[in-house]
Amino acid sequence: MKLWSLSLAVLFSFLTLTTLLPARAELSSWGYDQDHCKAIFVVTHAGLAPVTGWFKKIRGRVEFDSANLKNSRVKAKIETESLDSGSHFRDFHLKSEHFFDIKNFSVISFESTEIKPLGPGKFQMTGTLEIRGIKKTVVLDCQGPRGPIFDDHKQDRMGFSARTKINRKDFGMDWNREVAKNVLMLGDLAEINLEIELIKVPGVKTSKH
Repeated sequence: MKLWSLSLAVLFSFLTLTTLLPARAELSSWGYDQDHCKAIFVVTHAGLAPVTGWFKKIRGRVEFDSANLKNSRVKAKIETESLDSGSHFRDFHLKSEHFFDIKNFSVISFESTEIKPLGPGKFQMTGTLEIRGIKKTVVLDCQGPRGPIFDDHKQDRMGFSARTKINRKDFGMDWNREVAKNVLMLGDLAEINLEIELIKVPGVKTSKH
């Protein structure tokens, strides 16, 4: 009888413990839609007007937890060769060793370290940004995720936007010159705007405790 009572107590304790343990989060995997993604940067020219450029090729994976956004993970690599600013001459200079130095650094990488929901349709994402081999922590203010939708090509799609600012000099892009008395060609701060559309990878799921 004592052995039976002890067995019941152990079983009850085990069931109670498993109930209290956090559930295993199931993450769905999403890829970047190259035709609907853009990483945009904006820098002030001569203190007068913003000049905009963008990268057209972004690859990587997003592991998305629809039940708890903070469990999601974001990884991205931006191909520096895909830079386009609308000017062939300016693109040549931006791809040179003065700026993105694409011969030595073919990608810009980002990996999230924390995602913090802020309310419906808003979240903050902290992560490590690497440009020209230099890593810095950045914080992005994000809107979304929007969707998902199931489109007419039988694909699940989802989107989000992200904004932040960086100092280009923090990543070794120090070049500048005077274009008028006491007026430099470029501002130091660059505004980063990300417009991202994702496609769900069929049948790929991961888990995270």
